[in-house]
Amino acid sequence: VLRKVLTLSPYGARLLQRGFLTCLPDRELALLNLVTTLLEEGPGFLRDRSHPAVYPVFRAVRHLEGEAHVLKGFVRFSDLGGVLGGEIEPKNRVLPLLRSHFCARYPEESFVLYDRTHREALFYRPRRWAIVPLEAFRAAAPGREERDFRRLWRRFYDTIAIEGRENPRCRMTQMPKRFWGTMTEFQNEPEERKELAP
Repeated sequence: VLRKVLTLSPYGARLLQRGFLTCLPDRELALLNLVTTLLEEGPGFLRDRSHPAVYPVFRAVRHLEGEAHVLKGFVRFSDLGGVLGGEIEPKNRVLPLLRSHFCARYPEESFVLYDRTHREALFYRPRRWAIVPLEAFRAAAPGREERDFRRLWRRFYDTIAIEGRENPRCRMTQMPKRFWGTMTEFQNEPEERKELAP
């Protein structure tokens, strides 16, 4: 099917492939509708994004790509005994889209990026990668140096904030709250909680 779709429209094939990674409800039916319409009408209808066969898939793929783009800046890695480890909670299956970015960004590092929502992980070591299902992921407790780096990062984040210009609504627009659970700047270590307690 993919080979036939590729011969008719590379753009249609891209929509089809990325459509499987989206969180679109009943995505298989939407993708089937897209393929059957493509086979019946030819690729011309793909230019009309308001077409009933194109719109739901196009919108879902745009959401997927937007989420992947945002996560490129929101992923926080920690040093876990010589291996970088990070966790995300996306709505879509974004690991295939994030793979090339992080593998190119850290070519000489070994890292694991765990998707809590879909229970899969991207494992990378120099020049080798794999995305595998992983039921549970529990990172090793951070060492002293890692805890110090986390504390410094939180202190930097708090220090650069201008108290008089604080705008929580703008911050939630630029950095949606659903990403905060995996971001270092919004997590306190147990020792810091004791220090912050009255």
